[in-house]
Amino acid sequence: MKDFLTARAIEMKKGAIRAMFDRAKNFPGAVNLGIGEPDLDTPTEIVEEGCRALYSGKTRYTANAGIIELRIEIAK
Repeated sequence: MKDFLTARAIEMKKGAIRAMFDRAKNFPGAVNLGIGEPDLDTPTEIVEEGCRALYSGKTRYTANAGIIELRIEIAK
């Protein structure tokens, strides 16, 4: 089974999305908004607030609609 998977992986062609990301990284000033991987460090105050939220028990998913109070503040 391992050899089968290895051969299949070798035969795979690069997808269009991957090709686009590879091309875009050569543009000066381009910001990568894909794959959930930021190209900058998270500011310290955000890291600290995230830790406070976790320690206070905010470790579950929200409802699909999100946090209503947060949505209202963003809309402002």
